[in-house]
Amino acid sequence: MNNTVKPFIFFLILLIIIAYGSLGSDETAKEFQPFRFGNSDKLMHGIMYFLLTLSLVYGMVKTTGLFHNWQVYVVVIAAPVAYGTIMEILQYALTPDRQAELPDFFANLTGVGLAFLLAFLYYSFKISH
Repeated sequence: MNNTVKPFIFFLILLIIIAYGSLGSDETAKEFQPFRFGNSDKLMHGIMYFLLTLSLVYGMVKTTGLFHNWQVYVVVIAAPVAYGTIMEILQYALTPDRQAELPDFFANLTGVGLAFLLAFLYYSFKISH
């Protein structure tokens, strides 16, 4: 496997897991859900998109050698947000027992935002020390 794909393996695995969880039946989604409280699926959305974004940051840094670049910022934020939007639209269009929900989208955004903030602070601190 070449060195440009290898750093993105975890990112690609997460894309598949998210697609499976988003586009499967309601029962499939419940099997993936380790938390059992009201709206706990929002927490799962946030966690999955947090991990997705961090794995993308890792891949971008490994392949480009940098993080503090506006083009990297755009990719690291836009790709997970676009993927989450597509998953919500497909969930609405393709699944008979599931629906797209705006709170799910906001949970995805929260996960992406927190991961980006963490990466930004980490790489800022790393550069300054």
